[in-house]
Amino acid sequence: MQTKFRRPLSVLLALLMLAGVIAVAPITASAADWPPPDAVPIALNTETTVNITEGGQIQYFSFIPSESGTYYFESFVETFSNGYLYDAGGDSLQIHSGGPFFIAYHLNAGETYYYGASMYHRRPDLTGSYTVILQTSDVCLVKWLAQAKAIKRLWIPTREWKALQTAIADAQSIVNNPNATHEQMDVSISALHEAIWDVEIMDNFIYRPGTFLELFRIEKDQRDGYWQLAILVYGIQLLLAPIWMPIHLLLASGLFG
Repeated sequence: MQTKFRRPLSVLLALLMLAGVIAVAPITASAADWPPPDAVPIALNTETTVNITEGGQIQYFSFIPSESGTYYFESFVETFSNGYLYDAGGDSLQIHSGGPFFIAYHLNAGETYYYGASMYHRRPDLTGSYTVILQTSDVCLVKWLAQAKAIKRLWIPTREWKALQTAIADAQSIVNNPNATHEQMDVSISALHEAIWDVEIMDNFIYRPGTFLELFRIEKDQRDGYWQLAILVYGIQLLLAPIWMPIHLLLASGLFG
């Protein structure tokens, strides 16, 4: 595919994926229900379990940052989930619906904030448990860098792969720099997030359900062996061609002769 057509394709694929996620409208909590009486303090840089026991439930966490800066709240879940961020007065600051969700927001030191987590808003009957984490820039950068490095190239196009490798190299240089600022880390996290997102767009497009390649996608972490399996299958077919080709020709001549 020519380069001039790749960017429009990426944009189109992004729009198609985004069309499957309905944005959750910003919500201002009512004064009668705010602050959430069941909100518990969330530990920074520590995984926390969310338990949704009834449909439509939102589990709330309170947080008072000791330093101003960007904080990252995300979920680890296979299905879609919702993440929420409110200020002390109950005004919505950010809501994200995804699988998993990812909220990045600049918080002011000493102010109270409330994070919330729920199941996917389009399935109010869902219940279950998953893990969330609220992270500082340094911890989030290391985690996202490790995630980016774990991606293996199979069918990822050259442009997206190079962009990912550039983001990885930049992030690694910041991790190795003891004098790196949180602003530099935030920029690097954003670049990694965008690069991984672009790679996943292309990956999901190529492995879309119903295609031939989907037959070889059992688990993402097992892909390396499946292209070898495909080559082996085709190799066996080629080796057996001298046998099955004449049989096919005989059958064809008998049917149409």
